Amino acid sequence: MLEQQLAKDLISLKRCKRYYTIAMWTYAALIIGYLLVTIFIMLGTVIQHDSLFLVFDSLLFCPLTFYLAMRGIIKRNDFSALILPLIFGANQVILGISRKYVSGEMFVFFRFRSVDYCFWIHLVIAVICSISAIINLFANHKYRFLEEQPGFPYFNIRAVEMEAESRKIGSGRAFQNEYEQMKRTSTPEMSDISAAVPMNDLRGNKKNEE
Repeated sequence: MLEQQLAKDLISLKRCKRYYTIAMWTYAALIIGYLLVTIFIMLGTVIQHDSLFLVFDSLLFCPLTFYLAMRGIIKRNDFSALILPLIFGANQVILGISRKYVSGEMFVFFRFRSVDYCFWIHLVIAVICSISAIINLFANHKYRFLEEQPGFPYFNIRAVEMEAESRKIGSGRAFQNEYEQMKRTSTPEMSDISAAVPMNDLRGNKKNEE
């Protein structure tokens, strides 16, 4: 029974780690890729005001979202994973409002609406990253649960035995430390009692009783 539970916990831990690895590369590819797209558009349009706005927006937005994404994965911080979709949503609204005022600009040999173009790219990235952030919350919850289970992070019988032995040793050391602390605190008190009641008085009292 214990071996079956350990096997299930090990599979769950591998799934969490697999998600963290996939999510890390997904965030890096999408967020950094979006930043590079805006820079490419700025260079292709010979630095027009619309493309400058896109680069400025991505330079503020991409580092923030990348930091929150990595913190949610590496530090398993639920707040970072929770606020990440809100940041994506806010930036999507900014791009949606801005694209209404863009008439289009020259990109080498043809004309296109750069902000409108990036709006749809950003929308796809926002949906994927927001779904990943929600999954991140469940993965963090599962990971913290597994941390409390016996045998973490190896989940085998040997790990459980070693954990039990370490606890036994730790409890023995705690008892030994408490015993030594009692000896240290009790010694001065006993010496004070001996000083307050000399041995001669004790002997005299004993003779009187006889």
